[in-house]
Amino acid sequence: QLLARASVGPRGPHEARLYRYASALPLDNRHRWALAREAVTRNKEQGNFRYCGELLTWLVGSMAGSVPDGALVGLQEAIEECDRAKGADKSVPKGEELEMFAQLASSCMSNEDVGQLVTPLIQGLA
Repeated sequence: QLLARASVGPRGPHEARLYRYASALPLDNRHRWALAREAVTRNKEQGNFRYCGELLTWLVGSMAGSVPDGALVGLQEAIEECDRAKGADKSVPKGEELEMFAQLASSCMSNEDVGQLVTPLIQGLA
């Protein structure tokens, strides 16, 4: 719900960042794969090709054996597109700690804890 509220309005670097963080959360495969695809879409729009290439590579490895090989062809092509863009990131700050965020989110004991962790991201304060 928090991500949906934060995504209202024009797409930009802030929204791409929210999807980077959301896609790092330890969710079941179906939801994580969906968030990863959306994170790739939003971050490609912002020129974050290195991040997208890394996430797509994870996605292919994670999905291999769980989906028909034909379903991975488009992902492989997207990886190649990111490689052609020289793997540069335009709006990913150095030192962004997605894994740390995922660990912190996993340790939240209540919705209030989650809100305290996520609200600064949504408001662009973190």
